[in-house]
Amino acid sequence: MTQIKTTKWHLAEVTISSKGQKTSQLTNDHKIITFNLGSNLKTRFGASSFDKNVETSRKSLDFDITNDKQIISMLKEIDEWALKYVHANSTRLMKKVTSKDVIRENYKPLVSQYGDTVRVKTKINTSGHRVCQCWDDEKNKSELPEDWLSNSYDVQVSIPQLWIMGSSFGLTMETTNLLVRPILNDCPF
Repeated sequence: MTQIKTTKWHLAEVTISSKGQKTSQLTNDHKIITFNLGSNLKTRFGASSFDKNVETSRKSLDFDITNDKQIISMLKEIDEWALKYVHANSTRLMKKVTSKDVIRENYKPLVSQYGDTVRVKTKINTSGHRVCQCWDDEKNKSELPEDWLSNSYDVQVSIPQLWIMGSSFGLTMETTNLLVRPILNDCPF
């Protein structure tokens, strides 16, 4: 696991899309931030859209990271960096001076815990120019899985931006590459 160094991380000026979405591009010394999230990760729900009735090419995809304390610690460090950076630059990013407590209250962390399960939520592009690339064990390109729950994944991600919606904000984590491994079930008889 590579140690993440945030000393040269920078959030650009906030831009507003034609749909009104506010974002700030995140870079590390003017380069995209990418790293391996983990190996043999599983997803509980697969890739899904917020509105189940509308097909979209950008979906949410969560991964269970309960057993990887090093990844959990690294993601929490990234969250802490974001909290400190946004507080120090709140006038520029949030358009007002904001206290540490308000920033912590409105920040949506990368890591979430439900009972004993620790998960990280990512976004995945299933088509278009930034489509997630999939690979098999022989390192051949493959298609996105049809049944997300019957595989384990080695996951590469990027953190391209900070999103801002009302008073809430957080970092966007995108799944960019997946090594897809079918889960082999043992015969119970």
